[in-house]
Amino acid sequence: MKPTRSTKLSLQERLDKFQNFPSIPQVLEHVREVSENPKASPADLAAVIMADHQLTSRILRMANSAFYRESSGKVTTVTQAIILLGTRAVTNLAASATLFEAMNQFSRKSSFDIVGFWTRSLATGVMARTLAMRLNRSRLAEEAFMAGFMHDIGQVILAGTFPLQYEKISELERDSNKIHQTEMILLGIDHQDAGEYLTLKWRLPEGLSRVVGHHHDIETLPREKTDTTLTALVHIADLLYPILLGDANEVRLETVLRAGRTYVAVTPDMIRDVLTSAPTEIHEIAGDFGIDISEEFKKQSRRLHDPSQLLKLLERTESRLLALESAIEGLSSAESIDSLVAIVSESIYAGLHHSPVAVITYDETLDRYTPVTSCGFETPEAVGELCSLIDPGAQALLQEGRTVARHNQTAYVNDDSLRSPLKTMSTLVLVPLEGVKRTFGVAIICEGGPNPVDNATVRWIETLVQTACLALERVEKSGDTTQPTTPAVAQPVIS
Repeated sequence: MKPTRSTKLSLQERLDKFQNFPSIPQVLEHVREVSENPKASPADLAAVIMADHQLTSRILRMANSAFYRESSGKVTTVTQAIILLGTRAVTNLAASATLFEAMNQFSRKSSFDIVGFWTRSLATGVMARTLAMRLNRSRLAEEAFMAGFMHDIGQVILAGTFPLQYEKISELERDSNKIHQTEMILLGIDHQDAGEYLTLKWRLPEGLSRVVGHHHDIETLPREKTDTTLTALVHIADLLYPILLGDANEVRLETVLRAGRTYVAVTPDMIRDVLTSAPTEIHEIAGDFGIDISEEFKKQSRRLHDPSQLLKLLERTESRLLALESAIEGLSSAESIDSLVAIVSESIYAGLHHSPVAVITYDETLDRYTPVTSCGFETPEAVGELCSLIDPGAQALLQEGRTVARHNQTAYVNDDSLRSPLKTMSTLVLVPLEGVKRTFGVAIICEGGPNPVDNATVRWIETLVQTACLALERVEKSGDTTQPTTPAVAQPVIS
């Protein structure tokens, strides 16, 4: 059985027995105690920080960074930094800097890629902070940066505690958003567990512990009892990191947009702005921490997409999400086959930005396909012409319940071939809409259209049609035995 977070050994049992588990740095403990003391003054906090010369230098460098403040004038003392930035911000800076040094020391016990780790951590912190600002949650901005910066701290703990096993984990899973699953399989715990344990052991803020312990499993947080905003900001920023490096495929973007729509009101414009501004801000703050991120970014052969192209891709993904959600809502209440097939046609038409769509059915009497409903065709003759394009080979595949596509007006291929990277564009796609009693075909023509159908598009169409299949079975079982009408040309209801 695959290990889950509910079946693993307790963290106490797995981690407490390791003698080399890092102890809280003394300076961090003192900073925390002073910051929690309501009677403490800025001078008291400054005195604790200044007792550590390295921490003092780092705090002043970061306080003077454009990343943290926009006012003119140089910050020359820690007290001045506290007055200008606030106690909370300076406390978070001190905690980030101290943890940075502690984890660097601990990582030397293994071959863990600490530079790559801090590059990703900085990027996540920067993007989480920027998201907070764009969402008008400026009071969360500094906490968002620290939480993003520390969210994967459990990876360092696991790498230092299980060096040989973690080296294998790093080899097996290169995707930072999936590595926790491999950790769970091989270790019985993941870096969320280890990181949360560390934050609790060091008595760090509760909000930080929630982020560290749930940034991959945000759905496990009880939303009615806990403010999940900070965790959501880090969760989304973490998902954005591969996209920042140029891997802006539609599946990743859809995952980000879904998370944004579910937990916070993130828009495509916000994501575009975050990704555009992040590289400069990451370089700024990396210098303050003394991290050379240039090699890490250079290792990535990809680059962030052109902002205008990225926004276009984001908007396309967002429109398809909206069309899919609208379709699911409509299909759940459809009471007839007529209304159901109309929703399918209209929703795909909207999601594909007006590529012609038709729902067709095979007429045994006429021995050919005939249209049931359509969107985007100028004349009834155009819909009939579409049906005439379906040859016996395509008909056989469609009746077998398989998605087929026609490339360059030459041949049909089955859905397995369609996934081939050599065959990513189609001029005609047919997806079966199967019920218990009736089978329809959903046909999409994209030849000469603004949005040629690629693999991501086919996956989206299949998701919508599969939802429609379930609705069709429900309608059939409810007793709708009417034959669908055949309108001349159906007009789109949604845009």
